Amino acid sequence: MEYHEALWVVIGTAAPVIALAAVVALGQFSLSPEKKRVTIGYGLVTIAAYLMLGASFLLAIAVFTFALDGLSNKADVWNRSTVGIMAIWSISLLFIATMLLQFRSLPWSKPRSRATPRKPPESQERRT
Repeated sequence: MEYHEALWVVIGTAAPVIALAAVVALGQFSLSPEKKRVTIGYGLVTIAAYLMLGASFLLAIAVFTFALDGLSNKADVWNRSTVGIMAIWSISLLFIATMLLQFRSLPWSKPRSRATPRKPPESQERRT
């Protein structure tokens, strides 16, 4: 089997960037500019997005580790297609989670507050 050094260099270079993007995305939605927690709610979509960011980070770290192992051994120790698919999943999870959190924090996506029902106008007595 032929050794593919260029592949491991590219994957090893991209993986830390993906991991950094996941950390930055998580930080962007955790803190506001005033260093207070953003009130985007903890619904099912938000929790799923945070889990996706964590999974993206872990996949990127695993891909980086596999790339370093391949470069240090000067051999294709790991299956190239599996590592490539892991990198693609890492980027995809990062994208989906960021979009979910972004749309969750937009003004028109916030739940509307239920206004108290208005009292019917009092009937005006006729003046005679």
